[in-house]
Amino acid sequence: MILAFLACFVIGALVPQRPLLGEVEYQAATEHVPAWILAFTESMGLDDVYHSLGMQVLFALFSLQILVYVVRKAPRIWREAHELDTHRLESSPARLMTAPGDQDLSGLARRLSSMHYHVEARDDTTVVARKNRHSAFAGLLFHASFLLVLGGAWILQRNFFRGDLILAEGQTSSGMKMEYARTEPRIIGESAIPKMVLTPRSISPVFSPSGGTIDIRCEILTPDSDQPTEIRVNQPFKKNDTDVLLMGFGLAPVIIVRKKGEARPVDVVCANLGVWGIGHPEDDFTLRSPKARVTARFFPDFKNGLPIERQSSTEIRNAVLEVFVQPEDETIPSARGQLKPGESLAFGDYTMQLGELRKWGRFQVSRMKGDLLVLGLVLMAVAAAFRLLMLEKSILLTVDTQDGSKSIQIRTKAGLFPRTFERELPRILGTPIQDCPPDAD
Repeated sequence: MILAFLACFVIGALVPQRPLLGEVEYQAATEHVPAWILAFTESMGLDDVYHSLGMQVLFALFSLQILVYVVRKAPRIWREAHELDTHRLESSPARLMTAPGDQDLSGLARRLSSMHYHVEARDDTTVVARKNRHSAFAGLLFHASFLLVLGGAWILQRNFFRGDLILAEGQTSSGMKMEYARTEPRIIGESAIPKMVLTPRSISPVFSPSGGTIDIRCEILTPDSDQPTEIRVNQPFKKNDTDVLLMGFGLAPVIIVRKKGEARPVDVVCANLGVWGIGHPEDDFTLRSPKARVTARFFPDFKNGLPIERQSSTEIRNAVLEVFVQPEDETIPSARGQLKPGESLAFGDYTMQLGELRKWGRFQVSRMKGDLLVLGLVLMAVAAAFRLLMLEKSILLTVDTQDGSKSIQIRTKAGLFPRTFERELPRILGTPIQDCPPDAD
């Protein structure tokens, strides 16, 4: 099974993965791949191996194997925790050691009891001492928590979404995939996207005494509330299992397109151009009427010397927007020029004007159902720490009167680090210890 997992990971590293690359980059990566190889990989699901049926079957079999192990192992561990099998301890491969014969067995038993060992006298010549006898359950908990991790990872993989949503003040999102500038996974169905409808009412930065931006405030409106909700960079908006984080802000010039002789605009576009304070923001946007692609570059000009972060949309003067308009209709000529407040740029029977300047915010919409995964990881860490810090230790003391001399034979068993436990025995028992002769057993 490990080899099967390894093979899947190797395939995922060598074969381009469609959800990770996105449709455009995937097509570019497989442009020179022979058609029959591409058809084979796609028919076998190798272009999305991590979500393929084969990978899910492997995880299901792995989870079943762990479950069977836990169910079969639990009764045995319960019995061993409450009743030590001395025969296993006597046959343990640990070294056989002796203590001087003048040592009192009952005195050693009391000393072990004072050191938090569970001591049981089998008869006058045998004492069994155990410490941390329930530590074996930590291993069982570790495997059970692995099941939670696998289940939580599956739930997270089925429900994970993260997308960047750019909205200007007063603009309302519809919760459609086309509105997101970027999504993870890159290829995702419309039904898997959270239907988050937001309207930023106002976006305003928070400044430090030196003039730098230290935070951003945004008031948003949602359909299920009449009162605005304030969110900040480190104060997200939560709805059900979806979080909305405010990641940044910038300028959004409003572009108004009119047909000559008509007062009513045929199109109004809010162009989200760049981040404040970083060069001259530029971007492409599309006109719906007439259908045209517009490349724009924004040059803000200010009425005073304040940096752009300290300006509001009403303080900006003499803003200039350089545009290049490419209509889809070949009968409409293209145009290149500058848009200034109060002026217009003509292309064919249409004119373009620069309207108000709004602020826009970049919001990250994320949905991560990872509670079960986190619980499994926490339990796994607790179980591993308990297993390492609370090691099971067993000591079997037996009085030996062979050859007329009296000695106490000692056998030990430790969950981990048995040699270290043997070296600690003189301190634990408070008496010097020596190895038995080879024929003493």
